[in-house]
Amino acid sequence: MRVTIFYILGIVAGEMLHESVSTEIWLAIVVFLVIASMIIPFTKFRWKGSVLLMASMGFGGAMVTLSETSYDVIMPEQKITYEAVVVSRPVIKEKTVTADLLVTSGRFRGRTLRASLLKDTVGHRYRSLHVGSLLQVHSRIEKPRRFDGSHFDYPMYLKCHGILGSTFVYHSDWKSVPVSLTALGYWQRAKLRLLMFRDRLIQSVKGSLTDETLAIVSAMTLGDKTMLKADVRNVYSQSGASHILALSGLHLSIIYMVLTFWCRRRRWLRLIMLAAVWAYVVMVGMMPSVVRAASMLTLLTSAQMLHRDGFPLHTLSMAALLILIASPLSLFDVGFQLSFLAVLFILLCYGDIERLWKPHNAIIRWAWQLTAVSISAQIGTIPIVAYYFGRLPLYALPANLIVIPTTMVILILSIVLFFPVVGCWVAPVIAFLVSAQYKILTETVALPLSGVTVSINLVQTLLVYVLYVVIFLVYRTIHSRQPHYL
Repeated sequence: MRVTIFYILGIVAGEMLHESVSTEIWLAIVVFLVIASMIIPFTKFRWKGSVLLMASMGFGGAMVTLSETSYDVIMPEQKITYEAVVVSRPVIKEKTVTADLLVTSGRFRGRTLRASLLKDTVGHRYRSLHVGSLLQVHSRIEKPRRFDGSHFDYPMYLKCHGILGSTFVYHSDWKSVPVSLTALGYWQRAKLRLLMFRDRLIQSVKGSLTDETLAIVSAMTLGDKTMLKADVRNVYSQSGASHILALSGLHLSIIYMVLTFWCRRRRWLRLIMLAAVWAYVVMVGMMPSVVRAASMLTLLTSAQMLHRDGFPLHTLSMAALLILIASPLSLFDVGFQLSFLAVLFILLCYGDIERLWKPHNAIIRWAWQLTAVSISAQIGTIPIVAYYFGRLPLYALPANLIVIPTTMVILILSIVLFFPVVGCWVAPVIAFLVSAQYKILTETVALPLSGVTVSINLVQTLLVYVLYVVIFLVYRTIHSRQPHYL
């Protein structure tokens, strides 16, 4: 766990200094510290360990600087012509169509762009765009800019999702052409085929559900939020249930729970279960939140198979380390911060909160356990939610007590929905549950004081977490428990 903490500190330092300290300098520091640890006698084990921790910090600085360098590209001042393939479902807006383009030719080959295509109101060619459309584009590529007066770092958000830059394309500056995908790597082509398969799944159930219901189900099950309307997003966001529409550990845990039920008696089937989980992760586009959850579940399952369940915080720490080694910039992703803080505080606080009440009725006990999980997660995420979004939903806890169980049922039934023969039988049930869930959230948002506007800066946010640590240590000391969690 200490290695992870120092590696994260290195990432923060590297991000702050990446314009003045190069990757080579960070690597030189790492090599020097590793050699120094080899020279230190074994009897000085504590000093040796401290030096290696500093080396892990230097490694974090090197990794994030290397990642930043890959995005530090000089953009051409004039328009350029390139070929690209659409890799996200196009979102039709009032005047433009937004989609992600994977460039297949030229100097930006293999990089992804966030494109806004001006709608052609005469020929309506934009209606033919879909995942897998092959285009020739003539446009100017620009670095994304941060929104004024907002804590949300939009350029960093795009980097965390592998997007190099943005571009605005006039309706006369793009056309459909046969583009060769051989310039792409095998992994990129495989990922594209899976995204196209996801798109066909959504199209296959389009007649079974209304557009609004299909949009919510697609977001919950396949991570496609492009069909969601603004008012639907606002209702889920203002009620504190926006995480339901974003594929995360909650959704993957439900799938994992169902698969575990089938595989609980044969351990070797868990390997197949993990393969199915990762196939699902790839199919939904390797979203960072889903990758994090899959990594955590993989480590937990592996520990169980090896009869080494271990301490949950160590597993969480290992998952964080592996993810941040693969993608150091994920540390600055809001989704990464929210998900890991939620899991961390569930591990730290759930047991103590759950022990406050021991109801005898099984249903009431289950409801209380669900409440304890929600309270623990919200304690950990309230400061950062206030910092990034400037608003706190006061009724998030009761709303989630209703939303999470219904989401579990919707997600399980949605797996059946995509099978042609039996899908029509569960479609009315899914439609009813989605409609009921949305109505409850709408009523929740309409309640007085449903949300409070707050303003908090980064220093104040960090001070709140420092206060959490102090309270946690005092509480553990009073109850005579060793604070070896940290």
